Amino acid sequence: QRREDLPLKARSIVELTKPADGSGLGMDIVIQPDAQGQRAFAGRPDGCYVRSFKPNSVAEAGGMRAGVRIRQINDRPTAGLGDIVEELTSIEPGGEAVFFVGD
Repeated sequence: QRREDLPLKARSIVELTKPADGSGLGMDIVIQPDAQGQRAFAGRPDGCYVRSFKPNSVAEAGGMRAGVRIRQINDRPTAGLGDIVEELTSIEPGGEAVFFVGD
């Protein structure tokens, strides 16, 4: 989906810069439902969600919130954890990751 086609509640933007040392953004992302059918966020739609942050994480300091659903990264839809890992690992240290998040 194009970002302008997403529902309004999915149009929140969080822009993060990958650390120069390549250490990552410091957030724990889960897919719902998981392989056992468990849901980390009851009553919420299927998708990938930010569950928690490492201490002093770039993500939390940059405005990411726990519990948000990651809809796109750099205009690429995120249907699963594989999409997120692929997109984030392709970003060079010092590069930008633009997240479109929502409920």
